[in-house]
Amino acid sequence: MKSPDNHFRGFPGLWNIAAFYLFLLHLPPACSSLGIAVLIASTFLPFHVVHPIRVVRMRALTLSLIAIGAVLMGHHFAA
Repeated sequence: MKSPDNHFRGFPGLWNIAAFYLFLLHLPPACSSLGIAVLIASTFLPFHVVHPIRVVRMRALTLSLIAIGAVLMGHHFAA
């Protein structure tokens, strides 16, 4: 679900990131289920999330944060 200005409306399809953090944090199953339920519900809420590549206004910031996140994930799995 995208808005005309290329932002996502609601929680975008970043389930791989949510799964990574659930794996990393080792939360109890009840907390993990609650978090997933909140993310499912927020898919339909009317708030804007920056698309990392298509939104020109914040492209440098989002791409640099993606690079930092990728380095941190790589460091975590290499350790």
